[in-house]
This record gives sequence, structure tokens and C-alpha cells, in this order.
Amino acid sequence: MANSVDRIQNVRSNNLLIAEDGGNQKRLQNLLFETAVRYATANKHVIFVTEKPIDSVSPEVFSNYSTIYKKIIFIYSKSAEAVLLKLNDIKGWNFTPSLVIVESIQNLLRGASSSGEDLHYAYSVFLASVLDTICFFSQKQCDRSQCIITVGRDVIDSGSVVVEPFFKQSNLVHGNDINLCSDVLDMLRECC
Repeated sequence: MANSVDRIQNVRSNNLLIAEDGGNQKRLQNLLFETAVRYATANKHVIFVTEKPIDSVSPEVFSNYSTIYKKIIFIYSKSAEAVLLKLNDIKGWNFTPSLVIVESIQNLLRGASSSGEDLHYAYSVFLASVLDTICFFSQKQCDRSQCIITVGRDVIDSGSVVVEPFFKQSNLVHGNDINLCSDVLDMLRECC
């Protein structure tokens, strides 16, 4: 039981939840992509989950991309179920990420709101599933894997996402407070 409690506390401590405002979503995506590239250039694997392909990449990232593209797996999906299935599939690969980025989960879970499903339940199941996958990756590589998840600030404010069971309150960051990729990297280093 104590081991299980310790593992839950580690998961809550190791990961970031970023509250995005409608106006900063694209800027935040660029910073997270740069974070993924930095991890990949440090010979670490990354999974980046997004709805559609990233359409603007800075020239210096693009010129070095051929050397790091094998280190980043992109999952493009508009469905939470498809994302969870793909993450589960990756568990069997010879690929263990050090970082998983899942952006704009409110978009992935928009089907739950239109179907009348309990949103609090849908967000909780999704977050629990992703963070359980992060635990699996950490155990598989005998090192810490981390996760960054972004969600609309309005979703947090409405109470659809309850932060405390999944993230330490100090690991909830507002996207407007992030100006550079180094800010994200510093926050990840501080998570322990």
C-alpha cells in the first residue's frame, strides 16, 4: 500500500498541467514543440499529442530536424479514445519516452460533452489513463518519464477538471506565465 501511495505522489509531483487561454494556444504549442525538440536533441524520446500537424517551425529547428525526427513521435487525433489506444500500443514498442506532451485535452474530450457524458468523469478517466501510461514508461526505462498536459483555463475554472488528484497545485501553471522554452524546461526540472 505504501508503495502505491508513493507512486501516486510521484506522479502528482512529476508532471505539469498548463492552463491555456484561447489567445495563447498557438504560442504555447510552439514553446512545447521547442521543448520536445530540446529533449530529442538530448537523446531522449518524446511523444507529442496534438489535433493536427504543427504548421510553423522555426528555421533553426527545421534545419536540425533530420537528426532528431526519430526521437519524436507525433500522435494526431481528435479523439481521446484514439489517443489512449495509441499510447497503449506504444507501450509494446522499443520506444520509451522521457516526455509526453498532450495539448488541448478539452478538444480531445469535446465528444464527451456533446454526448452528455459526465465531463468531470471523462476528464478524470483520461488524465488517470495518461498518467498511468507515464508510470509505465518510468518503470520500463527505470528512470523518470514526465508529462505536460494543456487544458483550457475555462475548463479548470468550471470545475470539469479537478487538479488535486492528478497534479500538485504548484504544478498547475498558467500559459500566460510561460514566455520561453527554457521556462518549461525549468519547471520540469523543478518537478520532483
